Amino acid sequence: MSKITIWMPFYIADYLADTTRLTTEQHGAYLLLIMDYWRNGPLPDDDLALANITRLNSQAWKKNRSAMVRMFQLSEGSWCHKRIDEERSRALSNQSSKSRGGKAGSSAKWGSLDHNKATRSERLTKARQIASHTSEEWLSLLDVCKSSCQKCGSTSDLVKDHILPVYKGGSDGIDNLQPLCRSCNAAKGPDETDYRPLKWKECLTERLSDAYLTPVPSPSPSPSSSLIHTHLNQNHLAPSDFSNHPEPEQTEQMNGEIPDSLEGEIQPNPTFQRKSTPGVTFDQDAGKFVIHDQRLNSLWRQAYPAINIEAELNRAAVWLIANPKNKKSNYARFIGSWFSKAQDRAPAIGKTARTENFENRVYVGGPL
Repeated sequence: MSKITIWMPFYIADYLADTTRLTTEQHGAYLLLIMDYWRNGPLPDDDLALANITRLNSQAWKKNRSAMVRMFQLSEGSWCHKRIDEERSRALSNQSSKSRGGKAGSSAKWGSLDHNKATRSERLTKARQIASHTSEEWLSLLDVCKSSCQKCGSTSDLVKDHILPVYKGGSDGIDNLQPLCRSCNAAKGPDETDYRPLKWKECLTERLSDAYLTPVPSPSPSPSSSLIHTHLNQNHLAPSDFSNHPEPEQTEQMNGEIPDSLEGEIQPNPTFQRKSTPGVTFDQDAGKFVIHDQRLNSLWRQAYPAINIEAELNRAAVWLIANPKNKKSNYARFIGSWFSKAQDRAPAIGKTARTENFENRVYVGGPL
């Protein structure tokens, strides 16, 4: 007979009506017997086993056995109980029905259980093909939403919630994301409520415009201006050292020609070609890197998946500020070397610190 793992119904009025002639000790023994019956089915007609179930010693069991046997029916070496058998049959039927309903609902929502993992992965891939988001966008959205669950206000165990669930065709773009705690995310079901604050998009745009890695234009210097700056550096001077700025007509001349004072020292190269803008530069005054080639952001995340790119850029910037004499000629190469060392020190993916592994916790649990 099947073992039942759900609660046992207990009808107090019926119980008291059937047990009016039992002593206090017999009440305890009878309750233990029917509880064991509920979980395991008919009781064995074995005095030692029954004594163990009722927690009575052999002498006490023999004394109370006759009162207990009247509450059951002996059948083929077992103690049977008609009322409990009826309740058990009803409970097993309900348990089986709920199990089937749960599996049917899961299959309708997520697909066949055998292919569940693959189809969820495929859905997420399709969602990212519709639209995706960057780490900067998600962190800025968290700031706009005050790093709290937008439904219950909790500030712990936050995950990325797709407002329009992925299984219903929702994208992975920032317009379809909101921070919810794991509990609210798991309980949302097909709900499509957007809990984000009013004007969240305007606030997000404003924060992104001030983001740490916002790219800025960096025009390539002309040959003449490069030569001028070279000359100034050799004489330990900087443009700011001059109190008088050139007049407009002087500026126009300098943009087109090499000044006469430099002709004897530096000869123009007829095969000169303008150098391309570097992928990364470092603004010493602002204390931050300026990313000119946005492909680097994507390449870094693919090449160094175990580290927090923004955090490591900040650490590298602090190091450069603390070591001003260690100027680099190629900051992209310097950053790549820095990331490589950080990747070697980082723990395996999935075991990173909670704060640095926040992104990787987005899709664990709850409906996509």
